[in-house]
Amino acid sequence: MNSDQIERVDPPLPHSHTVRRAFRRLNLDAVLYVERMPTAYFKRVRRLDAKNIRQWHTYLWNQHIVPLLVIISDTQIKVYSG
Repeated sequence: MNSDQIERVDPPLPHSHTVRRAFRRLNLDAVLYVERMPTAYFKRVRRLDAKNIRQWHTYLWNQHIVPLLVIISDTQIKVYSG
């Protein structure tokens, strides 16, 4: 689901404001909802950069809502726990 699709769900999804903010802040590509709860953020990058990953993971951790961050590069997929 992308940020535009989140806006159109009726009734509104839980934590939709927080998820929209994460889309803007992290430049996310998608979010996975399971049973109306945000479960994973997806971010595609050209290459993995440890500094950026640390910042994104910290944001996810501090948000304390979405349990997974999936970062997809051209050669790897990394999954981080929130």
